Amino acid sequence: MPSPVAAVCRDIIDQEELEGGYETAAARLSEMDSFYDATSKLLNCHPDELAFVDSATRGWTLAVHSIPFKPGDRLITTACDYGSNFVSYLQANP
Repeated sequence: MPSPVAAVCRDIIDQEELEGGYETAAARLSEMDSFYDATSKLLNCHPDELAFVDSATRGWTLAVHSIPFKPGDRLITTACDYGSNFVSYLQANP
């Protein structure tokens, strides 16, 4: 982890210890919201085309479940896929 990132993480944890999690989140809301603008500029897309999720598994699950699969559709995968991805595939089966 780069040292500037680690420093911000420590600052947030220290603030949460003193003020509480909800209060810290409210106080830092503009910092969190700036993620969408900065990332959309980096990726040359609109901020509402981005989703910030807590894990890759959650992001993958949201993406797979957003596809309107129909009977007869087929999913192609590999043996190297994560087990949690297979659960999404099974749940998406119409």
